[in-house]
Amino acid sequence: MRDDAHLLDEDAVAAVGQLMTELPTNGHLAVVSRRPVPLGLARRRAHGEVLDLDDRALCLDDDAAA
Repeated sequence: MRDDAHLLDEDAVAAVGQLMTELPTNGHLAVVSRRPVPLGLARRRAHGEVLDLDDRALCLDDDAAA
């Protein structure tokens, strides 16, 4: 897991991108960021390999917060 990915510099983003290409098919990588990180995820999204959770998905309604 990489938290605060929005703080990564260009070289670190490239290293995470390289890690993604070398990850085994049964591997998982969680990247947490407050804003989009330029990891080139379009192809992976199209293949259903990316799960995006934004603030709306993480927001609790009144029933869930009770």
